[in-house]
Amino acid sequence: MAIHKILTLQGILFLLVLTGILLKWTGFFPEEGKAILTDILIYVFLPANIVASFLVTFNADILIRLIVIFLLGLFQQVSCLVFNRYAWNHFEPEEKKVVQYCTLCSNAGFIGLSIIGDVFGAQGLMYASVGTIPQAITTWSAGLSYFEKGQNTREVIKRVAVHPGVIAVYIGLFLMLTGLRPPTFVANTLRMLGGCTLPISMIVIGAVLGEVTDVKSMLNGKIWYFTIIRLLLLPLIIFVAGWIFHIPRLLTNIIVLVAGMPAGSTGVLFAAKYKSDYIFATKCVVVTTALSLITIPLWCLLM
Repeated sequence: MAIHKILTLQGILFLLVLTGILLKWTGFFPEEGKAILTDILIYVFLPANIVASFLVTFNADILIRLIVIFLLGLFQQVSCLVFNRYAWNHFEPEEKKVVQYCTLCSNAGFIGLSIIGDVFGAQGLMYASVGTIPQAITTWSAGLSYFEKGQNTREVIKRVAVHPGVIAVYIGLFLMLTGLRPPTFVANTLRMLGGCTLPISMIVIGAVLGEVTDVKSMLNGKIWYFTIIRLLLLPLIIFVAGWIFHIPRLLTNIIVLVAGMPAGSTGVLFAAKYKSDYIFATKCVVVTTALSLITIPLWCLLM
């Protein structure tokens, strides 16, 4: 990827996030507005973007790549589980739950897919949609188990099966495998809705960052330790594995970006719900989100 495209991406992300920050500071972005936009992103814009990405001609090569990227995404989540077993033993119990969850669950499904679609186009988004399915599975199983013991297996399966992004993958796969195509006006509408994903998601992220008032309290060793692992070490493992096993570059690059996304904001919600350290969770999400505006373009440049 050309350096000018990386700089362009970094500039776009910065200005979109700055827009969200300014809207928050000037009072035009109330808390309920952020919640509404987040729901629209999850239930409308992102699923439309995913379905549109599958409107391609199917062949055996695509099927093989879909299988490979699913397995690569699964490897990435297994790596997270290994880190969760050994990397956080020096944290306080309530902090440990938070970082274990935020290691498994990144913001890949929220801002990751939108960035990947912008960087690698519709084909890249299609592969990324399948590559993030293992994260959805582990987030609602192992991830939730860090907060909630004794989960019902049926409930876990139900949560994964009805996730909006996963449903969009079902629809997209059906259209791609059968060769059926929606009418042109429907396909164009899906693409237009999908085009809203990146700008709206980054503006929402900006609104989150705009809520930060005490920056100094976030500069502690544990948060930086987690941030280095979340944004640098986990994607580096995928990068090296792809090189060792000669996995197609496009697929490796996509999962590298998935692995290098900031901590998922749902970590704050679950920490609060299950009476863990939700303040620590908020700091982890904010710091990794802010620094990902630097590390994501750097990973693109390296790739």
